[in-house]
Amino acid sequence: MRCSATSSSTTARLLSVDFRALEHQVRNLAADLAATRAELELQRRQWQAVTRPDTGELKARASLRDLIINHFNNEELMHVCFNLGVFWDRLPGDALDGKAQSLIEKLEREERLYQLIGECQKMRPQVMWPTI
Repeated sequence: MRCSATSSSTTARLLSVDFRALEHQVRNLAADLAATRAELELQRRQWQAVTRPDTGELKARASLRDLIINHFNNEELMHVCFNLGVFWDRLPGDALDGKAQSLIEKLEREERLYQLIGECQKMRPQVMWPTI
């Protein structure tokens, strides 16, 4: 009987340790799952923007490019790049439209497009800048 009580006690202790470890693992897996879902949603939105040309995101990007071209000259856009820590000389494109498009693409890849819009709003507050 004593052996049985000791093994029951040991088994109960081992089970409680295992349950705590399992609970910790489940919490970690839940956090990982939430992060993966958020990343998947971001990837889905980016994929849709590329594969569905009628999406609002693509129209907003094109609108942003057009607004930059219409309201800034090369020198002013150079200042925007400087303020954002982007090297003007490293942006592909020779003319203003190419540089503007390259800047938008670069900052979009870096998920910093909001910084570009903010900088444009500071320099040209009278313009209605798109929200992306």
